[in-house]
Amino acid sequence: MKWTSIAGLGALLLAGLTSAGGQPWPGAGQWPERGAVSIQPAKRWEDALVTGNGRMGAMLYGQPLEETVVGNHGRLFLPLGSREIVPELGRYLPEVRRLIKAQGYTAAHRFME
Repeated sequence: MKWTSIAGLGALLLAGLTSAGGQPWPGAGQWPERGAVSIQPAKRWEDALVTGNGRMGAMLYGQPLEETVVGNHGRLFLPLGSREIVPELGRYLPEVRRLIKAQGYTAAHRFME
């Protein structure tokens, strides 16, 4: 969030949450005691509402009723400097696809175990 956005939000709060027409801002007086409030949906992930505890986190952005929630966890990322050796599994893909089509996901899962 840019500093200008924070200053603009502060100005709205100080002005009694009035809109351009002098009417109270929708939702005025309905602010939660704790948490975050946004008067405008974040259009990009860079402007998302962010929460987390240092190990896992989430970002919320998008239009109301069509929000996108992005979750992360520290274990999804390798430690800096480590190298993961990933086996070459591409040669099994045609057989897995055939099994899924013919016998379902359970058979394909058993084949890959």
